[in-house]
Amino acid sequence: MKRSALKKRSKRPIKLYEDYLDDLWRTIIKLRDKGIDQYTFKTKGVIKPGKDSHHIFSRKIRNTRWDTRNGILVMGLHNYHDPHISPAKFHDWLMLNWFKSVREYEMLKLRSEIIGVKIDRVGVEILLTQELIALAKLPFDWYELSVNKRKNVLREFRKEVAYR
Repeated sequence: MKRSALKKRSKRPIKLYEDYLDDLWRTIIKLRDKGIDQYTFKTKGVIKPGKDSHHIFSRKIRNTRWDTRNGILVMGLHNYHDPHISPAKFHDWLMLNWFKSVREYEMLKLRSEIIGVKIDRVGVEILLTQELIALAKLPFDWYELSVNKRKNVLREFRKEVAYR
């Protein structure tokens, strides 16, 4: 008797919306850093052409998940500075090279340690969208596009930045 294929569970609407906000955040980080690895200042990946938008403080922390100050563009598959392999070394490098002052780093860290705050996802979307419009200088009205068209535009931006 042949087994039936497992049905793929569809994502909840909130999860889909959070994925969209993640796409917005990722695109802004890539546009802001102009597709350049902020650790090595190279434009091409060692193993793959794409670059990864990393969260400085974990994306599991809701307060800073979509904060663009909590993001940095680094090449994928660099073990010598990967924040997941040696977080202490990565944070030391950030303190010296990325943040303008220790105070800026400490403020973001404090914000990431606050627990139990409800996140206004619509407010986050508005802030991210304003930042995207400012960075990308869009020739059309973003708000007139459907969500699917917005996702396609974000995908195209990331491709364009990744292969510069």
